[in-house]
Amino acid sequence: DVPNEEIMVFFNNSYQPQTRQVQIRAESPLKNTQSRLLNVLNPQDQTQIQNGQIQVNIPAMGFVMYRVGS
Repeated sequence: DVPNEEIMVFFNNSYQPQTRQVQIRAESPLKNTQSRLLNVLNPQDQTQIQNGQIQVNIPAMGFVMYRVGS
């Protein structure tokens, strides 16, 4: 249990994989950082916050779940 930890979950109901640029919530303490995010289910899948956004790759008919890397 980590205080103020944020988990970001993205769903894809398409039969094709999707890549999206996603804006970090304005009230998030992560918004103005360059934190590295790890996929909870696949730590090899990582993304980094840049200019208040992240790029996510979501598998077809699947989901990804990111948290701040340690």
